[in-house]
Amino acid sequence: MDVRKIALYMTKIKSKIKGAVFFTSFHFAGCKTKTIRALQKAGSFKDREDILKRPTEGLANDASPHGASSYTGQRQHLSPSSTFFSLFSKIPLFSALAALLFVACFSNDALQDDSDFFNKSRQLVLVVGGSGSQARLSYFNKTKDGWQQVAGDIVAVLGRNGLAWGQGLHEPQPGLQKREGDGRSPAGLFRFGTTFGHLPAKEISWKMPYVQVVNSLECVDDAKSKFYNQIVDNQVVEKDWVSSERMWEVGSPYDWGVFVQHNTPAQAAGGSCIFLHVWAGDKVPTSGCTAMAQEDLLGLLAWLDPAKNPLLLQLGEGSLPLFQKKYGLPADSGE
Repeated sequence: MDVRKIALYMTKIKSKIKGAVFFTSFHFAGCKTKTIRALQKAGSFKDREDILKRPTEGLANDASPHGASSYTGQRQHLSPSSTFFSLFSKIPLFSALAALLFVACFSNDALQDDSDFFNKSRQLVLVVGGSGSQARLSYFNKTKDGWQQVAGDIVAVLGRNGLAWGQGLHEPQPGLQKREGDGRSPAGLFRFGTTFGHLPAKEISWKMPYVQVVNSLECVDDAKSKFYNQIVDNQVVEKDWVSSERMWEVGSPYDWGVFVQHNTPAQAAGGSCIFLHVWAGDKVPTSGCTAMAQEDLLGLLAWLDPAKNPLLLQLGEGSLPLFQKKYGLPADSGE
């Protein structure tokens, strides 16, 4: 056998393996993107595209920086996957590799439909933004007959610049995106984190986790810090931030509140320290939180039960019908 031919053949195989490994790594990293989620929803693509032509209606007065073409771009972005499988499907080694990649991607939790979270939840807080920073809040228990309202038509205020899509449990949406310091409240679907208040924990009777607001408690909004978008005690952790909310110094608005799990785990500059908290007044907007009267907030905090997987759904009026239709959600009490 010609040794030179064998060497040449092995060189070609080695080159293909290197290329496949690189492409596999690249493609696997992309499995957590909205591209694959778009593929999962391909069966109803046209309906979604029609609806998403007005993605930020009811979110804010600003024009969306992305039109319907941004969603079309997602569909076009699927082509590398097709290229990968068509290129190597005839080679046994790469066929096996492609199959393993396919299974790994589609078993990833990134492909979990946001309807799964609604199905598992038995408590829902619904905030619907109107004009400017005004909003209505309702909350619901899930029963065998569907969502039943517990309280509704509660007046709330949002960020001074309205809403923008946040990073939560919902599928990525085109349109205006929440950023650090933009003065907008995050729209989307979110879990709740710890509650907080001015009383010692032993005096709190509700079921959610709780931390007392003391002089050393801070919420870090420095995007360069490893504690970005976390509530920390500066007496317990080593400080690496230059900017934060000193929660004790905020005063009465932080007498009571609950952390909203927006942008968790945190991506730099994606927005931080989002709470439901006590308002400074029904005409006073926040910097990005959702605020309400103290009695309304205390009623909500006492009702929340971590065993029931409570969720926050916060939307503009223009986006609400899509979520109601898709997930069979309750009607807004202000309609």
